[in-house]
Amino acid sequence: MREVLLVLLGVCGTLVVGVACEQGMVWLLRPTRRCGTVTLLPVMGDVPSLERQLRWQYFCMQSHPCRRGERLLIVDCGATENTLQRAELFCRDKPGVMVCTAEQLRRIIGNDAIYKAVALVLY
Repeated sequence: MREVLLVLLGVCGTLVVGVACEQGMVWLLRPTRRCGTVTLLPVMGDVPSLERQLRWQYFCMQSHPCRRGERLLIVDCGATENTLQRAELFCRDKPGVMVCTAEQLRRIIGNDAIYKAVALVLY
């Protein structure tokens, strides 16, 4: 019984050290300044799972230290009116999240700039 407890404590300790090392590496490899990352979520047609996808993307943006300050742009690529209403409702109280068209997207990020695609989610 004592050996089993020691093994379990060893496994738990190893997991804690591993997570601490991973978080340390994330902190060490973070950009020196905020680079204004934008995550694009193109929506087209009717998307029944839109709220779940938006909640997940927003959670990832808020929970990871390297992604704080990131913007989430929901790009209307022929979405239904119902889908756009649900997206607008989600954006109301969420800073950094907005619905836009492809033309508005060009104005937001600029036509002549070079961007590094960090997270592009296609549904």
